[in-house]
Amino acid sequence: MADKGRKVCSRICGCSLWLLFSCFSVEPQEIPLPDTFINPAFQVAHHLWEGKTTQIIKELNKVHKPSYILATPQHTLYISSFLLDQVLFVADTRQTGTPAVTFTQGHGLDGPWGMVADDKYLYVASFTTDQIHKYDLQTKRFVGAFGNESYLDCPEGMALGPNNTLYVASFLDDRVVKFSLPDGAFLGVVADRSHGLKGPEDVALLPDGSLLICSHYTDAVIRFNPSTGEKLGVFAKVEKPVGLTVGSDGNVYVTSYVTNSILRFDGQTGEFIDVYAAGGGLEGPSSVSFADLRTLYAASYDSDRVVLYNSTSGLSYTLPGKRNERPGNGSFRNTTRDR
Repeated sequence: MADKGRKVCSRICGCSLWLLFSCFSVEPQEIPLPDTFINPAFQVAHHLWEGKTTQIIKELNKVHKPSYILATPQHTLYISSFLLDQVLFVADTRQTGTPAVTFTQGHGLDGPWGMVADDKYLYVASFTTDQIHKYDLQTKRFVGAFGNESYLDCPEGMALGPNNTLYVASFLDDRVVKFSLPDGAFLGVVADRSHGLKGPEDVALLPDGSLLICSHYTDAVIRFNPSTGEKLGVFAKVEKPVGLTVGSDGNVYVTSYVTNSILRFDGQTGEFIDVYAAGGGLEGPSSVSFADLRTLYAASYDSDRVVLYNSTSGLSYTLPGKRNERPGNGSFRNTTRDR
């Protein structure tokens, strides 16, 4: 099995090769003024719907390269820190004083990326070791791991489908595979390079059951029948797509890594709707996740921060960083209130 250095270099060779080497040279920094974007720390900000704001809940220093975000309807937040080999956890971002803590680290977790959760377990893709790790949600205890280099080569995004089926994007061998849960039995290959996949980054299921796959190096989101493996066509064209999610409105939200933006597409037709979010310190977005209809979290991989967008107020919060209180960069295109 290849070491992490080789795999990381392969992972980013088409994106920004300088990134890895600059990451290892980052020196500890003093906490800067609130209106700067240079502190590689994790801060959580929250907008109360009544119109009041509280900015910082808790800070956790030295969090580098947030690769993936998983938000729940209870506003629990999980963040994969790719270079620190840990998953961070915020119990409820709505509550002032809720700390950001380390959910897990160790147990062979190396380069955590995609995450999904069911009622009992959190599943985390371990990029370098070609495995999926399983953790008890209540105790945070490491339960075990499944998968190996025969089935996975740098796993990234994942999606949980019907019948406890887990779909995993296997980045370096250009495949999407599936496993059964909770036992982790391998169920087969859903799609591969013969279907036009090159560098699959993330996967998501549409309400009709079809599977969307971000094909990074072909600038496309491709649609498949996950049961038969039939390619249903190119769903959308996106410059270097990395992360995607399906909102409660049925539309599809895709991160464009090179344009530093989140794009919105009609969930049925794939028609481009708009640039849903950009700015506010969003650089190299790698993942997006909704906590509710209004609250979207994005992992800003290149700038070492998490960004929260609020679709009602038009406000954005950069974590860490400053609050942007005007429409335009860092806010939603269709704002309903200018504060």
